[in-house]
Amino acid sequence: MQLYKIAPAIAEIANNDELTIEQKLEQINSLELILTDKIDNICAYVYEQNKHLESIKNAIKEQQEALKQAQAKNDSLETYALEIMQLNHITEIKSKFFAKLKIINNGGAIPVIINDVDIETIPQEFVKITKDFNKTEIKDALEAGEVLEWAKFGERKQRITYK
Repeated sequence: MQLYKIAPAIAEIANNDELTIEQKLEQINSLELILTDKIDNICAYVYEQNKHLESIKNAIKEQQEALKQAQAKNDSLETYALEIMQLNHITEIKSKFFAKLKIINNGGAIPVIINDVDIETIPQEFVKITKDFNKTEIKDALEAGEVLEWAKFGERKQRITYK
């Protein structure tokens, strides 16, 4: 019997006036055993999948770390080559691997470097102000019993634990 059909079957047995109380209890107990066994099997599967997913996450973390290290090494070598070319005033090299190998300026916006300065001393047109809700204060007010028409506590989700 499929899991989703068990609860309606239990309700049908409970409402069946042709069965005695003992017969109802026996049939309902039998269905409850099937129900709990199916739920146990589902949870065992989910638990094993969670372990598998954790191993995938760990493999991804290892690959991300390897990528990060390889990228850092590449960046370091490229910076080294650039510095050597700049020190020797070389802007272009005839390469056996590339059509052009030369130093160029990066595209995009020109970087803006802001000195160490107190932001309060800067004119307002150069300051960006962002507003956000202070959820800690809102939570404290709600917990203290204050009624806020525009805020309320949400429901926490439930989950199954595996021990």
